[in-house]
Amino acid sequence: MEVTHLHTGPIETNTYLFDCGSYLAVVDPGGEAEKLLDAAQKQGKTIGAVLLTHAHWDHIGAVSELQKNGAKVYIHQTDALLLNNRFTPDVLIKKEGKLILDARTVQILHTPGHTAGSVCYIADNILFSGDTLFRLQIGRCDLPTGDFSVMKETLKKLFALSVDYRVLPGHGQETTLSFEKAHNPYK
Repeated sequence: MEVTHLHTGPIETNTYLFDCGSYLAVVDPGGEAEKLLDAAQKQGKTIGAVLLTHAHWDHIGAVSELQKNGAKVYIHQTDALLLNNRFTPDVLIKKEGKLILDARTVQILHTPGHTAGSVCYIADNILFSGDTLFRLQIGRCDLPTGDFSVMKETLKKLFALSVDYRVLPGHGQETTLSFEKAHNPYK
């Protein structure tokens, strides 16, 4: 699967676009909606879905504008409470499972620890990890609804996955699940 990687927002959050068939999905649009809409237009598509890994400000800056342009917004129901009415999500994720986005199937994993409602999305061989798993690091657990003991359980769950996914995190460089299983100090 081909993924377009952009840096968006004031702290250059990793934002990803991928093809779902008749439209693109965007993961964690940190800001700069016009930049994202232009990238989609260059591919001859619109943005039809916004997949949020969690509700922190640096991952949601462009959501309202993308939603006004017709994108459906997905977030875990627990993290929706952290949005403080900045926008109203279209779909509240209540459990793990499969999400059908036009011609693309996306798996949802509930991965609390950074926030109580953090999720990872898996599409083909790619795991969009948000702020759960970084290269040789994990997301902070000292912010509201974060919990280090819960994060340790989440990491066990991720490292038990049998596929060596390409890991695209919310910040920093990409990695692989096998590399993190072998080298991440929090494993």
